[in-house]
Amino acid sequence: MKRKIVNMGTIGIVVIILLVGVLNYKQAAEAKMKKIETEENSVRENKTNYTNEQDSNNICELVKKVDFSSKEYSINWEIYTDQVELAYKENFYRIITNQMPLEYGEEKAVYFRDHLRGISDLDDMEFIEQFVKETRYRFIDCDGDGLPELLMDIGINGFCILKYLVEEQKVEVYHWLNEYEVLLGSNQIGYCNSTSANNTRYGYKTLNKAGEVENEIYFTAYYGETGIEYEIYILGDESMSGHLNQEQWDEVTKDFFTMLDCPVTMVTYEEAFGKNFTGTEALHGNTDEAMRAYDEFLSGERTLENSGGSTIANMDDGSMKYLTCDINGDHIPELHIQTSGDYYILAYQNNVLFVLFHEQVEETLKCYGVCKNGEIVYKYTKENKESYSFYKFEFSGNAFKTIAFYRNDSNGNGVYDENDEYECNETICTFEEWTSSAEGYFSIDKNGDVQILHMMEWKDYNESKKR
Repeated sequence: MKRKIVNMGTIGIVVIILLVGVLNYKQAAEAKMKKIETEENSVRENKTNYTNEQDSNNICELVKKVDFSSKEYSINWEIYTDQVELAYKENFYRIITNQMPLEYGEEKAVYFRDHLRGISDLDDMEFIEQFVKETRYRFIDCDGDGLPELLMDIGINGFCILKYLVEEQKVEVYHWLNEYEVLLGSNQIGYCNSTSANNTRYGYKTLNKAGEVENEIYFTAYYGETGIEYEIYILGDESMSGHLNQEQWDEVTKDFFTMLDCPVTMVTYEEAFGKNFTGTEALHGNTDEAMRAYDEFLSGERTLENSGGSTIANMDDGSMKYLTCDINGDHIPELHIQTSGDYYILAYQNNVLFVLFHEQVEETLKCYGVCKNGEIVYKYTKENKESYSFYKFEFSGNAFKTIAFYRNDSNGNGVYDENDEYECNETICTFEEWTSSAEGYFSIDKNGDVQILHMMEWKDYNESKKR
């Protein structure tokens, strides 16, 4: 039985879905739309009379100059060879399957799945089968460099455009479209939101080569005092808004609505990546490189990609212990560091050393251990209560509880015996059932003390420095 960690606090390992201080692309897009709506409403409320005829004509002339036709940049097949194409697909695949971090947050690595809603109950393999392979895609050149970006339709999460940076050998978010937006061309985005009770808002915007919004136009049809009214809002160096009559509205929107009805065609996973494509199993990096990076960090010669570029000096409080062990099955060991106040897991992938996981530890109350099979064991003790939880980490930093034990010396006699309270996986059980379930995880001596089995041995950092 496995149980997904949803609340860490004092009972387990923290798995953060969206990290504080890390850019949430979708929230940023939604915040901007709310700002636009607020500005539109302000213009509408402060207007004493409808836009005069000359203003309406001027706005119409500006909009009519916009070319509402879909445009796609051509792929340069001389540079996008079969070998380059494979490299692109493999790197995109590593990101969307959470084998590699998308970003490096202050406290831990941020993976692609950390930006998504509705997938928190999926483990990494379920995520691949139920999300990655069921999503629709399109390889399309968005910035005109002759090489494609990856467009993904991710349902309630909107659309995401990912870009592969060849020289850096990394993938980054080029642009995030919200759930009301669609891609109409290489750098053209359409918007339609009819969820409001009294208006429907449409929008059109273009992106520059950096994936930033360059021009925006919003068309709004709403119910006013005299029936349906129409308004245009143009964002640019000088924002403009104005009311239109029915004839003006029809004239300036007809080409846009035709374009909006024909978004970029999306295809299945197999059509985009190729049948049976699963990417390269081995990640960039190996054990020797990772161990060398950890040695450099422990000796103070290397800083971290995240956590503000911290060095070992920022972690060492005089009580530091460390060990190396592969906990996520990528065949590359991670560096585990435990002090009196913190527990860190550092990882090395694609030539980058970063914090994979971090949690504060209350001395004497809780501590972590690493089993030889790669599971993390979390021990929490307080007064006459003890809990032991075993966790398995995945590529994406997801941690799943494999089994958990709890006991309470309820009669207060100082000994855990048959008259006390016991739970296994949050289910009340007898002392005999508890000890039977614990076989292979820990042994219990005649005094009732627990000895966790198959533990990795921590090394004392201060002692190792003396050698």
